[in-house]
Amino acid sequence: MSVRIYGALFGAISLLSACDAAGTNTPTQDALTTTEFRIPNADGSFNVNFRQSTLPQTYRTSSGSSSGYSFQAGSINEEGLFAVAGILPGSFVTDPPRTGTAAYVGTYNLVTIDDIRFQTNAATGEREIIGQPTLVGGNLTLLANFDDNRIYDNGAGSLDVEGTVNGKDIGGTVTYNGVQGNLDGLIGGNRAIGAFHGEGNVGPGTDDDYMYAGGFIANPN
Repeated sequence: MSVRIYGALFGAISLLSACDAAGTNTPTQDALTTTEFRIPNADGSFNVNFRQSTLPQTYRTSSGSSSGYSFQAGSINEEGLFAVAGILPGSFVTDPPRTGTAAYVGTYNLVTIDDIRFQTNAATGEREIIGQPTLVGGNLTLLANFDDNRIYDNGAGSLDVEGTVNGKDIGGTVTYNGVQGNLDGLIGGNRAIGAFHGEGNVGPGTDDDYMYAGGFIANPN
């Protein structure tokens, strides 16, 4: 079986596969969608061999700051559709409070790939997996309970956060468009920074047809 992947920025991302006569070893839709954490370079780029992708989206707390997050999505030869997110190296937070509660107000940004599905290429007759990438963002209010070592959103936005606090580290889950993903990040007295990714199903059937990667920055209110 040979596999080729191609795509267009903010257009359809496709994977074409030509299988043997028996039709064996055909990759599944779930196997061709992957999201994960990676450590970005200082400029926000990733050492990922994307064939076609959205440009790396890098968000810093302020101009000239090294603190923030980055994310990217696209297609990789012989692997399928891929989305990645991570905290920028050198990101800094001060010591968080040991007790009490605090609110953090900021924004989130992410790339989604939706409507992921197979179709037949009219010109070649080969099977394709396609998806539509879109950049989205919004406002976010986080509530940190340092007595219970918990961080969560206030329920007013489109991104749901349910995380744990361990010193300066945060982990847990996010949910966007009904699809749960993984959360990693930092929290301190000066800011909270998170990166996240997820994939799953939002339509008929059980195959992954939606994926995303992104992050947030929020400051004490």
